[in-house]
Amino acid sequence: MQQDGKSTHIREVIWPYLDALKKDFAKGFQEIIKFDDFSFRAYLVQVAEWDEDRINYVEVMTSQTNQFQNSFTELVIENMDFSQASWKTIENGMERLPHGCAQLIGSENIFTGAEVYKIEDVSDGVNIYHSESSAPVKFDKVLMALPPAALRTIETPTWSPDKMHAIRALHFEPLYKIGLRFKTRFWEKVSPPSKGGQSITDLPSRWFVYPSYGIGDNGPGVLLLYAWMTDAIAFLPKNEKERICLGLRDLKKVYGDQVDIDDQFIEGYSINWTDEESTGDAMFFPGQFRNLFNIARAPEGNVYFAGEHLSVHHTWILGALDSALLACQQMLGEPNIMPLRPTTKQNPPKHDYDYSDCIKAKPMAVYRDQRT
Repeated sequence: MQQDGKSTHIREVIWPYLDALKKDFAKGFQEIIKFDDFSFRAYLVQVAEWDEDRINYVEVMTSQTNQFQNSFTELVIENMDFSQASWKTIENGMERLPHGCAQLIGSENIFTGAEVYKIEDVSDGVNIYHSESSAPVKFDKVLMALPPAALRTIETPTWSPDKMHAIRALHFEPLYKIGLRFKTRFWEKVSPPSKGGQSITDLPSRWFVYPSYGIGDNGPGVLLLYAWMTDAIAFLPKNEKERICLGLRDLKKVYGDQVDIDDQFIEGYSINWTDEESTGDAMFFPGQFRNLFNIARAPEGNVYFAGEHLSVHHTWILGALDSALLACQQMLGEPNIMPLRPTTKQNPPKHDYDYSDCIKAKPMAVYRDQRT
């Protein structure tokens, strides 16, 4: 079933907050953080006064199973990112971004396959111990760009109790994706056709994502099938063949007699990020933006931190880039770093990364009483 007007149910509830964020993000964030101690489900029950059937229906049709248990702040920001953003990509592939960075750094300064197992504070820097050297390597400053669960496996100095709690507690969800390659882009030729965009189902493969590039081409095409959170757990114990079979089965249920899925199928490849060095996507629980966000972003001596969980924009590459910029600003003591290749002589606007005032906003823990 394709996503339709069901998403408008959510927008009816959160549109004032989306509008406030669009007009002034800092002020808008200060408003939504008041409800950060609420899960989105709790907000729908206690504030919007939805009944359980409506909540469950809208969650199935627009989201992932149990996602509404995450914080109100999380869901509002995610809706803003994915419904109002102006989407852009890098021509000829996103891999050009890290390759471009590698050219600036110099390939001779990049070591792959060197697993870090210990970091150690020293008087004038940081020692790094990794699997490809018997002796530590010393750096002036170190940037730890990895998710909290992976960071926990590394032996670290004894940082502040609040920092250690943030590393333990910040919530990540399982994330699964499989790409299935077919002889033709049959999804564009059935009735109704799908030319870009996505469909949401209540099957194990919750989201079908249709490529927005190459629309109308006659050659082969790739469909992406996604599952997040509780839905992704079903795929964790499956091997590659089982995952492919399950994805094909779900496609057959959706397309029925319109398409011979088996005849169209060429190959498939899946990934479950929970299996990849303890990764996934950041989805904060209630109270985590308020209580842990700023703490997690703060450096510890000469050790700095980056990752999509350290931006307000979770689950996608924007958050990773956003946090990387903040980490560079922190390391260099420059709150307004110029672009590497500025296209104009005008300085870019300063980005305010300090959410400490927002975190102090009075929580709406007894909303009903305050409203009456």
